[in-house]
Amino acid sequence: AVAELPDGTACGVADCATAQVCFGGTCQLRATPNSCDAVAAGLQHGCDLRSGKVRCWGDNHQGQLARDSVLVNHSDAALTIPGLPANVHSIAAAAWNTCAIASGQVWCWGRVASPVAGITGAVAIAAGDLHYCAIVAGGAVWCWTTETADAAPVAGLSEGVTAIAATDRHTCAVKNGQVLCWEESDPAPLLEYLGHVPAGQDPVAAELVGPIDRLSTGWHQVCVLRAGGRGYVMK
Repeated sequence: AVAELPDGTACGVADCATAQVCFGGTCQLRATPNSCDAVAAGLQHGCDLRSGKVRCWGDNHQGQLARDSVLVNHSDAALTIPGLPANVHSIAAAAWNTCAIASGQVWCWGRVASPVAGITGAVAIAAGDLHYCAIVAGGAVWCWTTETADAAPVAGLSEGVTAIAATDRHTCAVKNGQVLCWEESDPAPLLEYLGHVPAGQDPVAAELVGPIDRLSTGWHQVCVLRAGGRGYVMK
């Protein structure tokens, strides 16, 4: 039997083994489901978390795979990230970096490869394109850029935050069931962005009927899930 692919390439399906699929005229291994605790995707790399260990694949030009980019510039196979504690429980990927939480500390690799200074008791993490934010014990929010490993607290969010999400230029958090959002005020590159709210301002509260349990951010929108399971999209 011959299958015609969208690009017009024909391949012999009958020639492929049971665990393979015909793609691009060649027999390739079929993806098989397996357990995974979390997945994170950057611009050209991806990572997964399994039983406390992190693996990454894809581009490595900025060290996204925690390997020397001269020796390994890309890998289709998932590579275990060396040097991390064995009890990682959360991961998040920005454009060229990935960060993980283990024992309350945040570890990053890629363009910046080191533990993040200033953060202890981290419980959750979110990644934008060029910045990260973490919730620490007690519900305070700290943020940093992918160009530095020094975190700073976000004004107005010193306690009570239970969820956070970030995208290219804005970040949103859930505090006491309410969604609060802030963005970078300068359209210049985010090299100096530390998640600070502009002087004299607090994160802006979204006009939603709460309480809100979870949220996710996109390019120009925020999706939220209310208590009880009903979802909304904010634009």
